[in-house]
Amino acid sequence: MSRPQVHTSLGRLAFVAFAILSSPAAAVCTKWETIDTSQESTTQDFSTPGHLTDLEWLACPHDSQSPCSFASKAYHITAQPDVRSGGREGGSVLMGSLRPEETTAILKLAQHAYNEAMNADKYHPRESVEFKSLDATVDPFIHSVTEAPPGLQTVPPGKNVTLEWHSFYRYATGVLGGCTNTTLNGLRVTAGAPYTTTDTRTYKESIAGAWTRSITEFE
Repeated sequence: MSRPQVHTSLGRLAFVAFAILSSPAAAVCTKWETIDTSQESTTQDFSTPGHLTDLEWLACPHDSQSPCSFASKAYHITAQPDVRSGGREGGSVLMGSLRPEETTAILKLAQHAYNEAMNADKYHPRESVEFKSLDATVDPFIHSVTEAPPGLQTVPPGKNVTLEWHSFYRYATGVLGGCTNTTLNGLRVTAGAPYTTTDTRTYKESIAGAWTRSITEFE
């Protein structure tokens, strides 16, 4: 079971360096200087854009005499890790400008840094985590890592509702070094990845996240 550690600054400016690949000639980036590690675990942590998945568009016509209610159903989602320049807030996504092997190397470095920070207390070690993509099926009726808002699938007359799922992420921010692509050396980046936790209703491991929705006028 994951323990929430919201915006925990650990291993600040700690030095992390290791080879991603055994062959020095094949190494892409080998050094990471940790600045910060953190974890989203509540809806108050939605400071990083791009982790919201639109699931379904629900509409209730103007002439409806009462709010429209929609049956709960399951939705399949895929939450992908990402790499951003700078910090969590306001940084631009670098995934499109990085080669696949560069992305892999940075995620491995970030994963290593995150695990080192989380296990800084040798008397209370935690299970290592992976920075990887997660596939999951979520259902408002049976899946609620955080409680779904009341009336999540009830739409007022004359309104549209976009049902959304926000995946919670773990983050490591650091400065890159030892990169064969020298433009990456000295670059501050934040790598994030989704994670699993115990569902509050089923008590099974599931993707961490929360239900949200946006409301617009019916056209």
